[in-house]
Amino acid sequence: MLAVLKDGLINYRKNLSDPTKSNLDDREWFFGSQDDGLFSFESICTALGLSAQRIRKRLAAWEKEARKRQRAK
Repeated sequence: MLAVLKDGLINYRKNLSDPTKSNLDDREWFFGSQDDGLFSFESICTALGLSAQRIRKRLAAWEKEARKRQRAK
């Protein structure tokens, strides 16, 4: 489960830096309300004892930083 979360975070961050790629699927996995299924974001956070809300806040900060960098170019 940790590997699934890590892979999701890496792909999400990588796609933020490449504006030509769509990260809609990754974003839906993190921010969607799907909490059923063994490998849903919510289930993984619960199993690992992590706060889904804290992770989502950090992802939102990453998005904000990426938008600032894109505007600065």
